[in-house]
Amino acid sequence: MFPKHIILSRKGFDSSAGGCASPIFDDNTMISIPIPEGQNSPEGPNLHVNFEDIFYKKECSLGPVVESLTVKKVLGSHKAHLDPDLAYAAIERSPPEWLPSLGQVAVAQTHLANNQVGEGDLLLFFGWFRRVKNVADKWQYIASEPDLHVLFGWLQIGEIVPVGDNPSAIIAKYPWLVRHPHLADSYAHWKGYENNSVYLARKWMSLSGVDDNKIEGGGVFPRFDSPLVLTDKGQNKRSLWRLPSSFCPRDKHTMTYHRDQKRWEPCPGGYLLQTAGRGQEFILETNDYPGAISWVGSLFEKFRNCY
Repeated sequence: MFPKHIILSRKGFDSSAGGCASPIFDDNTMISIPIPEGQNSPEGPNLHVNFEDIFYKKECSLGPVVESLTVKKVLGSHKAHLDPDLAYAAIERSPPEWLPSLGQVAVAQTHLANNQVGEGDLLLFFGWFRRVKNVADKWQYIASEPDLHVLFGWLQIGEIVPVGDNPSAIIAKYPWLVRHPHLADSYAHWKGYENNSVYLARKWMSLSGVDDNKIEGGGVFPRFDSPLVLTDKGQNKRSLWRLPSSFCPRDKHTMTYHRDQKRWEPCPGGYLLQTAGRGQEFILETNDYPGAISWVGSLFEKFRNCY
């Protein structure tokens, strides 16, 4: 299958939600910290996920990590908006049937729909990361390490599920979505949230250059590595990216939110891009950028023995 779109999707802690970077640990594992649920978030069926319920490694709760890094502005007992939900082992689950998923709503969902994002298209998730160390059982950022935008996961769309005003019907069909934040009972009734939707992954990735039935349709990259870094090396702004030449800007076909040609600067081997501060989903049409598929394939090739 040839995705019609590649979507670079901003997720996890940021300067406004959470207020700090997600961690890269000393063994090069990393986790995108989900944004906190607001105090006025819908109550739903009382099955919310707290930060202490999330595991970044076997038997290692995210609660103490988030408390350390936020200096207890976010507690392990606080509700987490676990979305995208990409790793089966991240929380305890029942029943065992499960697929990676992403919820979208309001402006972000409208942007995806208006650009005809659909089945087979590929979301690549990125976020704000920084290296951390453990000192006296407390996690802290390493002062000499830079802030980075890093790719941490993916989801190839298998189905788009409109939640509408009847999330209970969706839960009846997909009971393993019961703890997903976009399926909370009152969520669909918020003003402006009428387009609330959930994106479900394919069972297996289908992409040129990637072996069928070898890589799951959604997941997280097993470790931090330089090909996953979007930020240009040596920059003090994580929002300044270095992209391969396959992303060469082409007027109206340029990646969404980045059609101002002044954002793009040629550099050896590609382009420097000053990314937009707004927008969650940056969409690229692969018919106009076929080289982007090869770039994505190279990311998975780097980790092909790890899945």
